[in-house]
Amino acid sequence: MLFNFWGIAAVDTTPAGLEFVSEESRVMLTEGNSTPLLKPPVDQYLKLSIGGNRVVGSFRKEGDHNRITHAQGEWVSMHSFLGGQPSYAFFNEEQDDGQDLYVARRWDGELIFQMPYYYAERYLAPTAIALGNQQQWAVYDLAGTKLEEITGVDRSERRWRPRFTDDLFFFRTTEEPIYQVYDVAQRAFAGSISVVDGLVGVLALPSGGTLLVDAEGVKLLGASAGSALRTVHRFDQPLDADGNDFLGWHDGTRACMAFTGWLQPQVLLAIPLSGVGHAGPVPVQAEELRWDTPWEITNQCGLVDGLNYLTLRRKDLLAESALLMWRPDEPLTHALLEPHLSPGVRVTQPPSPKKGKHGYRIEIEDASSTNRAVRSAAFELGRLLSESCSGPYNNAQVIPDRQFDGQFYIDITCAAEPDALERGYLADYIQYFRHWGGLSPAGSRAALKDPVITWNIGVP
Repeated sequence: MLFNFWGIAAVDTTPAGLEFVSEESRVMLTEGNSTPLLKPPVDQYLKLSIGGNRVVGSFRKEGDHNRITHAQGEWVSMHSFLGGQPSYAFFNEEQDDGQDLYVARRWDGELIFQMPYYYAERYLAPTAIALGNQQQWAVYDLAGTKLEEITGVDRSERRWRPRFTDDLFFFRTTEEPIYQVYDVAQRAFAGSISVVDGLVGVLALPSGGTLLVDAEGVKLLGASAGSALRTVHRFDQPLDADGNDFLGWHDGTRACMAFTGWLQPQVLLAIPLSGVGHAGPVPVQAEELRWDTPWEITNQCGLVDGLNYLTLRRKDLLAESALLMWRPDEPLTHALLEPHLSPGVRVTQPPSPKKGKHGYRIEIEDASSTNRAVRSAAFELGRLLSESCSGPYNNAQVIPDRQFDGQFYIDITCAAEPDALERGYLADYIQYFRHWGGLSPAGSRAALKDPVITWNIGVP
C-alpha cells in the first residue's frame, strides 16, 4: 500500500504505533489499524535518534536553543545533535574559543567524553564509534579511547566508502575490492573479504551472519568475520557499486533490501531468512520488485507493529512524500505501489477566463473517510503540480501542460465534517509550494492561486 503525505518527515514510534512527523502534519499508523491517518502537527522534530527502529531520544528547536527529550528527562543544548544510541547521544559542540568538538553525553546531559572535530563522517554503534573522512578512519570506544586507525584509498566514489553494522565495520584499504573486517566485540580486525567492484551495503542478520551486497549479488558472511563468503542471490545485471544507495532490514521472515540510484529503476529485494541459513552453493529464491513510477526510495525503512515500511518521495516534486507498507508474508508485486485513495476521484480541466488556458477541478467522493478524501485530493495536487508548474521544487525535465492558469477547484463529498487539519490541509499545501517551493504555472506569468474548495457533507 502506498500512502502519500506532505512534507519531509522523520520516523517516530509511540505506544500507539508508527508515526511520521513533519512540520505540516503527522502520519499515524496505529496498532491493529492498517490504514494510516493524517494527524495535526506536533512540535517540530529536527532529529531523531533511532536504535533498532525505535526512537530513543528526540531533538527539537525551541527559539534559540534545542530541547533534548528522553525517558531519563529533558535538557537544553545550544549545540548540534548528530544522533546516538540508547546509552549515549552524540553532538558537535562549538567552544567559546571557536574550536569544534565531538561530544558524547548520557541522555540526561552528563558528559561522557569529548574530542577535537577532525572527521566529518561517522557511524554510531551501541558500543563503539567510527569517525572518518575520505581516506582516514578511526574507531573509538565509549570512553573516547582510540582503538584503531585505518588509512584507506583517497577516492570519493561510493564503492570506496566503509560499510557498517553495529557488530562489524568494513574498511577498504587497497585499490583492490578487499575489505578489512573490524570486530567491535573483539576490538580487533578479524579478517578480510574480497568482493566484486565494491560493497554497496551490508545487513546484519538475527542469526549472527551478515549479508553483503556487491556488484555481482548478495553474499553471506557467517558469524565468524573470517569465514568464506557464500552467494545467496545473483543479480540478472551487474549492480552499479557507485550509482546505488542501499537500505536494509529484516522482518523476521525475509531480509529486505532497497536500492535507489539517479536515473535508474527503484529496486526492492526480499530474501527468505530460512534459505540464507542453509549450506550449499545454490542461491536462494528471492523476490524482486522494480519500478519506474514517479516515486523514488528515500532514506528510512524498517518493521514496526508487524508492517514493513519504506519512505518514498515523488520523483520530480520535492517535499511530496509517501510510505510504502506491506506485511512480512505479502508478495512483492506492483500491487504494493497502488496508492491508497478514495474510491471516487475525478480530474477535469474547466476552461479559464483567459483564452487558451484552463484550470483543474478535482472531485473526490468518499463515504467512509474524510481524512482519506483530503489526502486523495493532495495526491492529485502533487501530480498536477509536477505536470504543469515550474520552479525550484519541481525537478521535471519536461512539463507537459503549459496552459494551466494556476487555479485549482476542489470538490470533496464525504460523510463527516472535516476537522481543523483536514479543512486547512489543501490550502496550506498550495501555499507551501507557492511560497517555499517557488512554483508557478509553466509558460505563464500567472501565479498559483489559492484553491477554491467546496465541502459537500453527506453520504456520497
